[in-house]
Amino acid sequence: MDRQIELLIERAENGEAWAQNEWFRLASEQGNRDAQYALGLAFEHGWGRDQDYKEAAKWYRLAAEKGHKEAKELLEEINK
Repeated sequence: MDRQIELLIERAENGEAWAQNEWFRLASEQGNRDAQYALGLAFEHGWGRDQDYKEAAKWYRLAAEKGHKEAKELLEEINK
């Protein structure tokens, strides 16, 4: 995973505001699987946005289709 994305996820897990959401959205729309995974996390956990499991699943699915292992695992969990 891209180190910049890892750092942004760590900051979100520590409760910091997600000013980076716009960057994740843009990178996700361009097909960046790590950004798609991170955007899924943001929606699942409500980091800097309303919690939305349906939207989280959408982004996890896109990342999983590109081979992102963690996204596939979380997609399976969220669909239980």
